[in-house]
Amino acid sequence: MSETRPKEPSTTCNNLICAGQVSNQSGVLKMRKQSGFTLIELMIVVAIIGILAAIVIPQYRDYASRTKWANNVSAVRAVQVAIGECANDKQDVGHADCQTDVTLEAAGYLPEGFVIANTQTSYMSAAPTVAGNVITLVGTSEVGSCTITMTPNATTEAVLWTIQSSGAGCGRSNTGFNN
Repeated sequence: MSETRPKEPSTTCNNLICAGQVSNQSGVLKMRKQSGFTLIELMIVVAIIGILAAIVIPQYRDYASRTKWANNVSAVRAVQVAIGECANDKQDVGHADCQTDVTLEAAGYLPEGFVIANTQTSYMSAAPTVAGNVITLVGTSEVGSCTITMTPNATTEAVLWTIQSSGAGCGRSNTGFNN
């Protein structure tokens, strides 16, 4: 008594059965279902990711730099307010009491013991300065080593600030302020 065993699927190609096809017991050929991605599909996905990265990464760097500059500017907001109050009280943005952080403190526009060096953030290469009522900030290399000047302009109703950046590559996209 001989036992009949089903034929094993052929893995070699002959005149009836080729790779990817399996013969069942009746001799009818069936296709084996393939799964996975083709090389071209994978290459297209990689190309799309590369294009998106080339667009997004520079924009993210600019966004991060502008955020750090906003932090620098907000660190000296108390001095801006003090100059504005002084100019309003004295009716002159160029009044002697409004010229420096020391004169602003002496005139009572800044809290007693105010030290402008304490407003330096980790994105400033030096402490901010106030001279002639112009506030100057110098950034670290991480934010482009830019210099920001904040100049008050008095009108009859308010003190408006002109904020400008200077330095190579220190335009609006990097600092958020015009060059």
